[in-house]
This record gives sequence, structure tokens and C-alpha cells, in this order.
Amino acid sequence: MKNFSSMPQMNDIIEGWTCEIMTNQRRQMLQDGIITNVDTFVKMRGVIQPLKAEDIALKPEEQRSWAWYEIHVTNNFDVLKNNQVIYIDKRPYKIMARKDYSRNGFRIYHIIEDFTANEN
Repeated sequence: MKNFSSMPQMNDIIEGWTCEIMTNQRRQMLQDGIITNVDTFVKMRGVIQPLKAEDIALKPEEQRSWAWYEIHVTNNFDVLKNNQVIYIDKRPYKIMARKDYSRNGFRIYHIIEDFTANEN
């Protein structure tokens, strides 16, 4: 699709810095009267970096000590939703916020490492 916007398109720049991210597309199904989660994993690519201190300061006080990251993802991939789990280097992260810059060819997500019960 041809983009006639005068907004700068960041797709090519972002693609050069990306790493692989696995997204968990979870659906719930009713099976024999029981709600069952059905997970489908989809590969995507994004740029991952620590969240700026100024942005962390805007988070709720009880969450400021958590490890926050920001990922940039091009419009080539489906939109992620808040509370959706993604995997980077096999570690789960939860989407906590999203910013839509799709007119410029990308989206930004704020993520934190998701809780896992079997932490050592």
C-alpha cells in the first residue's frame, strides 16, 4: 500500500536493529462446559531498550522498581494488546502500555518481565 503521508516512515530504520519476539495469541474456548485457553505463538521482530527514567517516574509508585522496557515494532505485525504476554529470549514479558505511531510506520509498547512461579 502506497503511503501518501508526509510523515517520516521508520520501517527500514527499525528493521535493521530488531531481534526476534514471540507473541502469545491467547484465545479462550468453551470445551465440554469448561473454559480452556488456546495459545498460538507468532514470531515478530522489534527493537528492545530500557524504558527512560522519566517514563518510569510516571508509572504507579508500587511499579517503579520493576524492570521496564520499551519495544518498537513496525506496522508489518499485528497490534499487541495490554496484558498480552510476549517472549524475548524465552522469558515472558507483559504488555503494560502502548503508543500508536502507525502513521510513521511503527508502534511502541511498554513491557515488564512477567511473573513466573518457578523463579529460582
